[in-house]
Amino acid sequence: RILFSTGRLRWLKSCLRKLRSLLSTYSSCTLLSVVKHTASTMSVAEGDKLMKKGDGKVAVTFFRWSPDWEAAAPYFEQAANEYRRAKDKRRAKLAFEKASLAQEKCMAPWPAAKHLETAGGLAKESGAEATEIADFYRRANNLYCEAGRAQSGADALCRGAKALEPLVVELAVEMYMEACEQYENEEKEHYAGDAFRAAIAAQVEAKKFADAAGTLMRFAVICEKLGQNNSMCKAYLGAVVVLLYAEDAAGAQSTFNDCVNIPGFSGSDEANAAEDLIDAYSLGKVDGIRDLIKRTHTFEHLDTVILRLVRKLPLGDVEQMSRQLKGRVLQLDPSDLQLKSDPSPPSSSSVTQSLAQTQISSSPPSKPPHHLPPLGSEDPVPGASVPQNIDTSAAVSTEPPPSMAQPTAEEDEDEDDLC
Repeated sequence: RILFSTGRLRWLKSCLRKLRSLLSTYSSCTLLSVVKHTASTMSVAEGDKLMKKGDGKVAVTFFRWSPDWEAAAPYFEQAANEYRRAKDKRRAKLAFEKASLAQEKCMAPWPAAKHLETAGGLAKESGAEATEIADFYRRANNLYCEAGRAQSGADALCRGAKALEPLVVELAVEMYMEACEQYENEEKEHYAGDAFRAAIAAQVEAKKFADAAGTLMRFAVICEKLGQNNSMCKAYLGAVVVLLYAEDAAGAQSTFNDCVNIPGFSGSDEANAAEDLIDAYSLGKVDGIRDLIKRTHTFEHLDTVILRLVRKLPLGDVEQMSRQLKGRVLQLDPSDLQLKSDPSPPSSSSVTQSLAQTQISSSPPSKPPHHLPPLGSEDPVPGASVPQNIDTSAAVSTEPPPSMAQPTAEEDEDEDDLC
């Protein structure tokens, strides 16, 4: 009675339903996995067949004296797609590399570069070395340049650098800088902003703060050339912040002095913020620096990477950095201070006077002309009156007396010929 009661029957039916659903789900999943495995195995086999056909087209035989790259390229491309469908990334990478070689031999650099870039992505997914990945993207860049698409090549370098950031940051920064140089050489500086920002972020992450400051200064010059004053001011302020984060107060002061007279930066909010920050460091008070950063809203508009550094300031021995700044102020030359206080150009009279003094100091001592007779001789110069009370035997200076008569025109010509 208890076993076959109404409640028990309902419970047993529900258990049977759950067991049936579990069995159906397991069978369907097993069947799906079997189908996927079979499909991948068939894809790998099909890819091997296509690769074999492509290799046969480029092989030199008795009846084929030169490889037929044009006929082999479609086989390599189809084989690469089959391997990628089967998720065999290593074989797909090799197939795309061969397809790129075939397209290059057919004088088609654009599809060859595309295949090499795809091979670089597959190499990264398959766990290849960083140097091999960088080589794929650099070769793709060369082919893009050969096809007349240097901008696409620089974009490929940026994608390769982004793929290398988790592996080797130094190599990624190097590729970013190569892309920036290529943008500049092709006069495509307006496309280089993202590459510069990515390079700066990678350098800060690698703790190469001096290199990051140099890249910021270079980016500021590009922004000035393009007329982007807002980005230029942020870059200059970012360079000062990065150097202060690296505990290089002297370098930050020198950088600020180099860029403070630039027309777009001088008098801006970023310039005032940089000057106030350096002054706060010169006072050597940690609380004063933190209050300045909180009070100044200009820092909030910087890029995210630089803003994170600003919020961590100050770091290191602030008193030592303050002494560095005060030491630089004391070591200034008074003439330098005068030039800085009076930026007006020197007058032409002062320039002429300085040049005359330079010529006098650099000229050799004057000698008497060769036509003047020695004192005490019996043959005086005609027209010259020699006083009788002068002791000619006494030692006299070699300079001619002011009352000496001027040489004649013939003697002038003789002297010129002798010179």
